[in-house]
Amino acid sequence: MEETRRLIPGYWKIVPALAAVALLSILPAQATVLDVPSDPYPTIQAGLDAAQPGDTVLVAAGTYHGEGNSNLEFGGKDIVLLSESGAEQTVIEPEGRGFTFYESGETSAAVIDGFTVRYGYGQEGGGMLCEDASPTVRDCVFEMCSAYNRGGGIKVRTEVPMEITGCTVRNCWAGGWDQDTGYGGGLYLWGPVTLKECRIAGNHVQSSSYPGEGGGAYMFGPGGSLTDCVIENNSVDVPEWDFFGRGGGIAGNPDTIVRCRITGNYGGGEGGGLLISHAEIVECLIAGNLARNRGAGIASNGGDVTIRSSTIASNLTTGGDEDRVGGGVWVGDGGAVHVVRSILWGNCAEAGGDQISASGFLASAHFYCSAVDTAGVAGEAVYGQGNIFVDPLFCDPGPCDEAPTLAGDFTLSSDSPCLPGNHPDGFQECGLVGSLPVGCPVTGLPEGPRDDRSAAISLEIPNPFRSGSKLTVTVVPRREERSEMLSLRIHDASGRAVRSLYRGELPSGPRSFTWEGTDDRGRPVAAGIYFVRADFAGRTEGRSFLLVP
Repeated sequence: MEETRRLIPGYWKIVPALAAVALLSILPAQATVLDVPSDPYPTIQAGLDAAQPGDTVLVAAGTYHGEGNSNLEFGGKDIVLLSESGAEQTVIEPEGRGFTFYESGETSAAVIDGFTVRYGYGQEGGGMLCEDASPTVRDCVFEMCSAYNRGGGIKVRTEVPMEITGCTVRNCWAGGWDQDTGYGGGLYLWGPVTLKECRIAGNHVQSSSYPGEGGGAYMFGPGGSLTDCVIENNSVDVPEWDFFGRGGGIAGNPDTIVRCRITGNYGGGEGGGLLISHAEIVECLIAGNLARNRGAGIASNGGDVTIRSSTIASNLTTGGDEDRVGGGVWVGDGGAVHVVRSILWGNCAEAGGDQISASGFLASAHFYCSAVDTAGVAGEAVYGQGNIFVDPLFCDPGPCDEAPTLAGDFTLSSDSPCLPGNHPDGFQECGLVGSLPVGCPVTGLPEGPRDDRSAAISLEIPNPFRSGSKLTVTVVPRREERSEMLSLRIHDASGRAVRSLYRGELPSGPRSFTWEGTDDRGRPVAAGIYFVRADFAGRTEGRSFLLVP
């Protein structure tokens, strides 16, 4: 039977000619698929060479290596290179670099989708080198690749926007080949490159003398950004001077870092998690990172940095031969860090400034609606409205002296002062402080009955509770006490108070309160996990329960 092309999700494939007329009436004729391996396309490069702009080279599952499957080039054409079975089953093990785009001008319409590049190597960009081109890279893995200088996994230099989405770069390295400097163990990105939903893990920079930078990634130039990424277990150092390496997770000056988890990185001298000159950091967790000299969480070497709705905790600065300051954040000469609705708590620095050290010349730190341990603030500090100076009550943060580590639960207890409605000064404009919501009931309180006779109250609550029935909360003072003020509230899983059950004096003896599954306006609330919080006689008790439909 005569054959033509049919549509697969976004592309063409072989089908009987009976369907050709209908398909050709709705699809562009140039969208041809070239199957690899096949005759006459036994290798990936053979398919790329034969393809025209707009074509798709569809690669079957397998491991590809040797001539025709190394140093792959698109030849300046906007082609889609697509794996049929995804990165886990489609592996390129090149003899040299995996992909090369060198002054070839491909645009974002050129796509690499669904490949693993393993063991690639080169002077720069061991897995992929991209100079003056901007292909789109999606759902790929670059692992155990290496470069003599820059970008063990990927090196990009571009003046037009480029996007890398859903990719993993792991266990790659730069430097250490008798070279003075390594930059970007995982990635070296110069220009407006956006990383989205990527994982950068276990990468390393090693230099023989001059400080290397960017164990996970080195990002330079305007327009760079990271969104929804995980940056963990990356490192940078100089063996002879261990305190020299900088920027264990990320080094450079990306414009924005949004909703990223930056944990367990080692920065040698400065910036265990981040070494940046300017950036806006939004809704990020920066925890468990280590530096020898300055800024285990963040080292800001000048410029303005804004930290917004983020959590910086359990980072450690120790062991270097110089400052050993700024466990959470270090602010360099002329720099200003603005901390807004964020938490700096539980960080450590051997020589001071556990939470933040604005020790640079004309450096300063500014706090608004943030939870910070002021005993750990060194240098010029300005406190605006709404700050919180008490323990944020993480669920299980882990000690800072275990850094570098991925351990720790930095979600909030349901009685955290950083939750909406819980601000100790009643400053409700702050909303949620930090990057993470409720993750556990009242800190340190068990779910079952307690026998501690010194406790002021106990709560007896049926669990689960079915919507439409009545929940009864019984408060029993455990001691004979004079009348005390009781505040009894229902909170949802985000920590928001949905219903005030009682506020007033409570005489000694049991007292019951009922809740019918409604908010303060009488509207039914959604099913889910809720918490009862009782404040009485200087004590706080809490219990969680499940509301079911």
